[in-house]
Amino acid sequence: MLDVKAWREKWEAMDRTDIQSLREMTIEESVKIYLSLCHAIAPLIEETRDVFFADRKAYLVELQEQLRRFGEWKRKQNGNCAEPA
Repeated sequence: MLDVKAWREKWEAMDRTDIQSLREMTIEESVKIYLSLCHAIAPLIEETRDVFFADRKAYLVELQEQLRRFGEWKRKQNGNCAEPA
């Protein structure tokens, strides 16, 4: 039986391998995997929609606010103070 240190070393080695694989992945490969995961968990999301609706809505509201602030910051960085179309 492996001791805790040996297990930890194995997990760390696997993590390093996973990280290296992710770094070598193209954007297209990453998007393909992401969309595949979204498709795989879509039924679970639908089943739990009512349970987590309030949390998801709050998250989306916060995300929109962050994106709005980012857009304002980006316009200021570019010297363009005009409102977006």
